[in-house]
Amino acid sequence: MSEGFTGDDAAIKKIESFDEICSLLSSIILALQETQKLVIYSALGDRFKGQNVGPAEDGEAGSIIQKRFGVE
Repeated sequence: MSEGFTGDDAAIKKIESFDEICSLLSSIILALQETQKLVIYSALGDRFKGQNVGPAEDGEAGSIIQKRFGVE
């Protein structure tokens, strides 16, 4: 963390590591979730977490995604 900032500059700091970037992004996402009712979905939606997914047959994966997001 850089030193010597005062006043309005205190909110500005040099990002020096990947961990700091991740922490900053996490803070931004949490703030957006609290203020904007932001919802983050996994690629297949929450109902599919933890399921084993094998090879799709006859457009099966596309069908699952369409049903999940109402794009039928």
